[in-house]
Amino acid sequence: MLLGAPLAAPSRAQTHFEAVLPDSTVAALLLDDVGSLREQLAGSSWGRVLSDPAAAPLLEALEAGIDDLAARGTDAWGTDPLALLQLIEGQLALGLLHFAVAEGDEEQPQYALALLLELGESRQAFAAGFDALLQRWVEDAGMLLTTETLRELPVSVVASPDGRKGQMHSLMAGSVLVLVLSSESVDGAEHAGRLVDALRGTGGDSLAQAPAFAASMAARDAVEHEGLRLFGSAELLRDLVQPLLVDQEPDSDRAARYDGLALDALRSISGSSWFDVEWGHAVLRLDVTRADGIWGVVAAAVDQQRCELLSLAPPDVNTAFAANLDLGGAFDAGLELIAALDAQLALELIQDMAEMEGEQGFHAKDDLLDGLDGQFLLFVSEVERSEALPSDGGDPVNFLLAAGLTDGEQTRALIDGVVRKNGMHAARTRVEFEGYDLYLIPMGPVFTLAYAVLDDLLVLSASATLVQEVLRRKADPELPSLASSQDFVTARALLPGDASIISYARAGDDIRSVLNALEELQRSGTLLVNPLKPPMRLPPELLEFLRALPLPDEDVVAAHAQGAELSVLVLDERGGALSHQVAP
Repeated sequence: MLLGAPLAAPSRAQTHFEAVLPDSTVAALLLDDVGSLREQLAGSSWGRVLSDPAAAPLLEALEAGIDDLAARGTDAWGTDPLALLQLIEGQLALGLLHFAVAEGDEEQPQYALALLLELGESRQAFAAGFDALLQRWVEDAGMLLTTETLRELPVSVVASPDGRKGQMHSLMAGSVLVLVLSSESVDGAEHAGRLVDALRGTGGDSLAQAPAFAASMAARDAVEHEGLRLFGSAELLRDLVQPLLVDQEPDSDRAARYDGLALDALRSISGSSWFDVEWGHAVLRLDVTRADGIWGVVAAAVDQQRCELLSLAPPDVNTAFAANLDLGGAFDAGLELIAALDAQLALELIQDMAEMEGEQGFHAKDDLLDGLDGQFLLFVSEVERSEALPSDGGDPVNFLLAAGLTDGEQTRALIDGVVRKNGMHAARTRVEFEGYDLYLIPMGPVFTLAYAVLDDLLVLSASATLVQEVLRRKADPELPSLASSQDFVTARALLPGDASIISYARAGDDIRSVLNALEELQRSGTLLVNPLKPPMRLPPELLEFLRALPLPDEDVVAAHAQGAELSVLVLDERGGALSHQVAP
């Protein structure tokens, strides 16, 4: 039991947990300071909304529900699990130390998963609660609990009577809880012992020393602030994906396809998330070593990385997405890759495009993709209800798509041909707006399609008003736009200058989405889990709890969630990617 461990060294661990996990760690989640994260979350938009006096009834209802859950947990598990979580003070690490997919459909993956928790002065209280929780779980699940000695420390070992469900080893090493879950045939005690050695400074090479980790966004030198860091090795992707693509025979066609994808060129997937005084940051990186296989397709899409069409979006849009991508180049690279992997499939795709050209009068690559200059804009904005897309509720909104053109006359002729081939030209009307031709095509009783083809731009929407907003800014670049708004400019200055993709959302839209979803649950009492099946009715107790929640209104959200949430995606010449997001 944990209480049987010596009570010496209750102070904070002096070693960063990436220096405790072994260099062979497949994936890791690292949190530098749990207590600090709680404080930072309290200062986030969510924290400010919940601390508003107008949200006090909601907070009180949530606290009552949590207290009830804690009481039930104490009855069921012998301790309050939520109070146990509050005792975690410092670092936290979750590491996948070993992972292998065994051959055979009935074989389960072999793994060793480690949890490291820094407890500090709360060590003894946590140990008592954890022991009670462990004892109750063992009794209820019919497991076996034994106490052994590992590196001169008492270790609790939980296993099934037949030994076929793996094991769990847990012990206290100074102020750190070490817990290892391992599958059958994996030596969990050995993995736990190595972690104890590393905490004592006598371990082998660590994750911090692994070249892929040291070069990743999870490395401590990669970020200036403490926070949450993620790391996934290339080996994890290989072990997860390869069995899905490769037959057991090494010379199979599927094995060749796997090699052709060049998934081994991915060195790591890593990321970090942190808060500074005014902003929350999240960074994710795909580190790729060479532009082969699928990464060559991504690399071929890289253009000038300048998203220029955001200056055409009105400043009050709900969300916006802008890109600068060479879709024609990516198409050619993708078709070349498909031909190398499966010549028959590539031939079928070419035949399909030829058939479409015969039916619609244009070639998808030569006439459509090659006519684009790589600039794209998509945004969603509120409109009059008469122009809104059909929906079950919420604000009336519609979308707009704009694409830069290399030859407006060619695109104009292409669209005109499609309209005539499909018999829509008789219903089409043309009006002049700001010196441009704006076309309207009724698409049944639901909506009217509006579009304009300029010499260098295609604008398309189910709302004529949104097309007009873009045409106004095209005619007069001095009009206020999303790109010139102060909120956008402030957030954009925090991010890399070049970007293949930029995504914008109003601050607090995530809160609004959650509140809208809760309102719908309160109203319908159902949850759509599978779109192919009827909605699932919520349990009566849960529905009663949800319907009793007094949700804050939009004014509360607007008061505490102001500014722009912005993210950029930067693609590199090897097919790698870096995403950086900021939110106030």
